[in-house]
Amino acid sequence: MADLHSARRDYQGEPIVETDSPWTLFDRWFTGARTAQQAGVITEAAAMTVATADVDGQPSTRVLLLKAYSADFGPHGGFDFYSHATSRKGHQLEVNPRVALQFYWPPLNQQVRIEGTVEVKPRDEAEAYWHTRPLASQVAALVSHQSHPRNSRADLEQAFAEASAQYADQQVPCPPSWRGYRVSPHRIEFWQGLPGRLHDRVSYDLVDGQWRHQRLDP
Repeated sequence: MADLHSARRDYQGEPIVETDSPWTLFDRWFTGARTAQQAGVITEAAAMTVATADVDGQPSTRVLLLKAYSADFGPHGGFDFYSHATSRKGHQLEVNPRVALQFYWPPLNQQVRIEGTVEVKPRDEAEAYWHTRPLASQVAALVSHQSHPRNSRADLEQAFAEASAQYADQQVPCPPSWRGYRVSPHRIEFWQGLPGRLHDRVSYDLVDGQWRHQRLDP
């Protein structure tokens, strides 16, 4: 067993410059992360942890990719991702629409935590995104019964090869279970790592339809 008591690094950064809207600050940080990705400093700026819970409150997490965000998505803005409704996360989102997202960009010593509720996007939007995906990604999502048991890896690869040949010269159909999900946030928190663990935190909470922000102790 590894002993990690002495494994640590110091954080560098500047205190958070607050804005009236969390969307202005998120866009500033996400743009910075995308710039760092283009420079090879960050591998995937859009990677986010998505936390869901089942009807009994048992949480589970996984990393997905953010596909769109805007302050204009709905009355208070939203974050979009896509997945199968028949997956474990899909079943949990159906019975419990409360969700949490987290972005963490270690080279920037920044993270963003989001809490909100999820809704299913219109079917035509899910299909439109589906057909923008690379062919291999479409085929993989078509043959994968996400989160369900599979006899073997070889069986999955054979299904992929057969479907790739079948749809080599034609459009891959969008599965009925394919969904677009939009998270409408009611809380967004920004965390900036600083020297000496005296980190900076600013939270935005939706109160009576308005965003109110405050600083939190680290």
